[in-house]
Order: sequence, then structure tokens, then C-alpha cells
Amino acid sequence: MEVAFSPLDNSLEALRGPHSHLPTYAEELAILQRRALSRACLLGAPLLLAFSAIDRLLAPTEWVGLLAARATAAFALLFLSGHLRRPGASAFAWTVLALGGTIGVIEVAVLATGNWHSPYLYAMAIPLALLGLLIPFTPRQIGFLHAQTIATALLPLMALGVDLGVLAVMGPFLLCSSAISIVVAWEQDGLRRREFLARTEAARRAGLMNLGTLAGGLAHELANPLTQISMEADLLASRYCLDERAQKTVTSLQSGIGRLARILEAMRHGARLADDELRPIDLANELEITLTLLSPQLRGVEVRRDFSRGIRVNGQPTLLGQVFMNLLLNAIQATAELTKSQVMIRLVSEHGCAILEIEDNGRGVPPALQQQIFEPLYSTKGSEGSGFGLWISKEIARSHGGKLTVSNAPSGGARFRLTLPIAA
Repeated sequence: MEVAFSPLDNSLEALRGPHSHLPTYAEELAILQRRALSRACLLGAPLLLAFSAIDRLLAPTEWVGLLAARATAAFALLFLSGHLRRPGASAFAWTVLALGGTIGVIEVAVLATGNWHSPYLYAMAIPLALLGLLIPFTPRQIGFLHAQTIATALLPLMALGVDLGVLAVMGPFLLCSSAISIVVAWEQDGLRRREFLARTEAARRAGLMNLGTLAGGLAHELANPLTQISMEADLLASRYCLDERAQKTVTSLQSGIGRLARILEAMRHGARLADDELRPIDLANELEITLTLLSPQLRGVEVRRDFSRGIRVNGQPTLLGQVFMNLLLNAIQATAELTKSQVMIRLVSEHGCAILEIEDNGRGVPPALQQQIFEPLYSTKGSEGSGFGLWISKEIARSHGGKLTVSNAPSGGARFRLTLPIAA
């Protein structure tokens, strides 16, 4: 699986994996690390050989042996660069080996040119600088690699006899460079994660737009024959003398046609694309449309409604409908294993705000997780959850001037509370 990093408007196809699903951040980061490590090996091999010129000046008697060690390490780096172009290679594991070999060669040069007083001792910072600048490692990975370097650099020299003066200089130098690298890696990792979320959300929205267009077109095409069937059923019921059994059949047919018409209307309604224009939205009507769309999932679930009619907010219907859909699906899934599933929906107005509460009779949300569940990529559903639903819902609420919170109801289930300002 290869992922190309292109501008946002060209990145949707690049984000698709071999099974047409978006890769996780860890999968995408592994691909980046392999590519960056391959380039770092190509750069490190000639740099490693270039230092043989300094070996000739500092250790002429050891020059041939050092050249052989450097050539072997450079050849290994070039081989590794080619190997990393294959999918599936573990970039971090190979980095540990490559860095260990490179630092080992430098350590040999240190021992050959004066031990503690060797100028090569400060050259240990060069591979670390290359790692921090070229390869997108996480802070934990950078910390491990720096610890490996410090141990490889200092432990052999300490075994030969500690020069406290040099140790007092080299120790803080290496530790400070490690601390700086870890902080930089932390910031860069945060930026990469935000970029990943932005591109993933763009791809998800593009998929929703295509799905909405398809749903709207399908609803339009089905509406015409459904209207004809409805007219024929009405004609059959009004013009012909039917026995009781046939009349019940026609009545049942009309009921099914009416339900299908409501579903198609909801599909057309949900297919509207969100734009930057805010419009008055009747929240009770939007909730009824969402419940109609979710009617197959709501079979066996007792839904209690407590709506105050006429509550309107200014917003984007498609986005708010997505919030309602996410919250109701969470409630349905939370009660899926219960023998008696209940979902309570309350809609009231208080102090100039519309308040929507969706409560289930599931196991609730532990207090320690009530903030964490709104974070991107966090899901309590394991592999079945994307980790985006509640985060996106909270962002939509925030963009509408409201907020989304969660608490546990007295019954023990989860209670999600959406607060939105009422339209003037």
C-alpha cells in the first residue's frame, strides 16, 4: 500500500488503500518512515565515507582498517535503502539496526583517535540530527534512538576509564540534544496528526457528497413510479367493491406505500449538500426525518419522544442531521445487547437555547472517558468504530454556536446533550 502526499484537492485518491478504505495514522506514518529512512540511508552512506579523509589525518596508522569499516557500513546503508522500498518493512526496527551500525563505526573511530579526547565524539550528533530532520518519528521512538546512541557512545569509553572533565561536557551535550529532538518530534507529530485528520475528513466528506448525490437521484427516480402505484391503489380502493379481505390488503398496501414515500422524502432531504449558508431549521422535523431513515435499525427499540414543537435554530440541515444520526446510532448500538432497548429523545427550549437530549438505557460512559470519547481517533467500539463520529458531532455543534456534552442518566445509561442557540 502506497500513499502519496499531494495537495488537499488531489489527496482523496492517494488516501485510498488496497481495500478502498482510508489508512490509519499508524499505517500512513509507517509508509512515510520507510521512504524517509531510505533517503536518509542514501545520504548517510557517502557522508560516512567522506569522513575517511579525516581518518587519514587523525589516525594514519589505523586508516585502512577504518576505511574498511566505513565502506562496509556504507554498503549496508545502500542495501537497506533499496530494501526499504518494499512494502511491509519495519522502518523503526531497521532504523535501530542502521543507527547502531553507524554509531558503532563512529565509536571505532573514536577509540582509534584519542578516546575521550577524540573530535569524533561530537560527530555522534550528526546521525541523530539526520534522524530528527529527515524521518518522521514519534517522540517515544526518538527518545529510544537517542538513548541507544548515548549508551553506544559513552558506555565503551566509560569502561576504558572515565575522564570526568570530558564526561561533564559530553553528557549534558548529548542529553540536551536529545531533549530538544524529543520536543521537536512531539510538535511535528502533532502537526502530522492534525494534517491526517484534515485530509481524512476531506475524503469522508467527498464520499458523503457522492453518496448524497446518488441518494437524491435514486429517490427522485423512485418517486415517479411510487406515485403511480399509490394512485392505482387509491383508485382500486375507491372505485371497486372489494370484500373485507381484499380491502385489508389494499389498506396494508397503501400504508406501505406511504411509509416508502416518507423514506424517499427523507433521502431527498438528507441528500442536500451542506454549504456556508445558514437557514432556519425546525429541529423536531429534522429529528423525525432522521428517525425515519433509521427505522430499520430502530426495530425492537422503544423510542420515547418528548418534543416541544416550533423550536427553530439557524444552521445547516445536513450537518445537524449528521449529528442527530451519530447520536441516535450510538444510542442504538449501546442497547443492542439488551432484552429491552429504550431510547428517550427530549427537545425543549430554555433560556434562549434549544436543548436536545438523547438518552439510552445502556451501560453509560465511565466518568474518566466522558471527555476522551470526543477526541478524534478514539473509539469505545474497537475495530467497529472510526473514532470520528462524536468528534465531528462536537465540532458541528461548536460551529453552530452550541456545544455537545455527555453524562450518565439516573437510570445508568448515557445521556448526550446538544445545546444550540434558538434563531431570533
